[in-house]
Amino acid sequence: MIMSGMNAARIRLMTEDDLHDAERASTVTFLDSDRLAMRVGDPEPEPPTPDVSRRWIDRMRFFLTVDPEGCWVAEDNDDNDLEWMDRLDADLRGAGHGPDHRYMLNTLRLVVHDSRDRPGYVYINDTAGWAPLLAAAHPETARLLLWEALASTQDETLVNCITTPNHWAVDVGLAARLHLA
Repeated sequence: MIMSGMNAARIRLMTEDDLHDAERASTVTFLDSDRLAMRVGDPEPEPPTPDVSRRWIDRMRFFLTVDPEGCWVAEDNDDNDLEWMDRLDADLRGAGHGPDHRYMLNTLRLVVHDSRDRPGYVYINDTAGWAPLLAAAHPETARLLLWEALASTQDETLVNCITTPNHWAVDVGLAARLHLA
């Protein structure tokens, strides 16, 4: 799941039931992009024909069969995520972040991995280029979230407050060729 401010969306694995909506979202997104990239004299971009849309859905259906964990979709989120995030905080550090989550949602971008057995989240400050808060129930989830935060940076970044139980962060930093001090 990704939440940006109070506009929240959950990212989850795509299912076959999502294909028609995903095709429509793809059509709208690329049509808008094509219109923005038009040069003077270019023909007006047009939406795909029903046959092209059907082929797109068939291709995505194929991807779902050969790589079911490689296709993801976004959907609206609800406040239940803040509840499990607070429970995760309590499990990891003895207390939840409570109202701090609401404040951070209004000032930072939130990326959440909402797996039942390996939940986690990271707040990313896109302006400053760093992640002020990352919490995860499993090191692999934490690694994925840190990689997302690093991939989101435009310039220099900072990964601070790495404690002994978080040795996975050093591994990510080395793999990303960050300067470690």
